Amino acid sequence: MDTVKKLTGLTVALFCVLLVASAGQFCVNADLKWYSSLVKPFFMPTPLGFTFTVTVVYALCIAVITRLVVGKRFFPSLTVLALTGVLAVLFLFVVFRLRNLYGGVVVAVVLFLLSAALEVRFVVKDWVLAAVYAPVALFNAFCLVLTSVLAMTN
Repeated sequence: MDTVKKLTGLTVALFCVLLVASAGQFCVNADLKWYSSLVKPFFMPTPLGFTFTVTVVYALCIAVITRLVVGKRFFPSLTVLALTGVLAVLFLFVVFRLRNLYGGVVVAVVLFLLSAALEVRFVVKDWVLAAVYAPVALFNAFCLVLTSVLAMTN
């Protein structure tokens, strides 16, 4: 029975993350001319660095979702986590499809606030979830800072 719960949780987690990743990829219509013209800060990761980091973030989200599903803790944690996935896709849409860095900052602020609130909830409820989710929250904070700097310099 325990194995069935874990496999169910893993299946749900993989589906959710693949859904967000697919929607995000659809939103990234990278206009290389526009993107190349942006003045980028010194701490801007390389494309390979971003790819690696996003892959790690997805893996950590899979672990968090699996633990939440196995523990049958759907509300509010899983709901807020799903909302952060929607916001991540919206962020990519606003920045890369609409080419609106200031709109991206607004979405990134909301995304950061929700992920920070989720991290606080995990610290209170489940230290394992807090430890696993912390890099995701930090990545969202980094994206907020990066997008803010991009908006101010371009």
